[in-house]
Amino acid sequence: MIGAGINDGDIVIVEKNPSPENGQIAVVMIEEEVVLKRFYRLEDERKYLLHPENDDYDDMIVEKCTVLGTAIKIISDLK
Repeated sequence: MIGAGINDGDIVIVEKNPSPENGQIAVVMIEEEVVLKRFYRLEDERKYLLHPENDDYDDMIVEKCTVLGTAIKIISDLK
């Protein structure tokens, strides 16, 4: 999520929210894996697009997922 200013080692504060708005950064569970991605509902299909905000990774399109919450704050060390 480096494109959103979230780097390795940062702490992300998450607010419990099972229904994020399109474009919000969300904590999403896909099967047994938990990811932090920018969340979009695809209107024409019953699918979700999860955007990584990192050019090294591709978008994920999933049919089923559980949204655990949305990111509201980042805590990072000054280096």
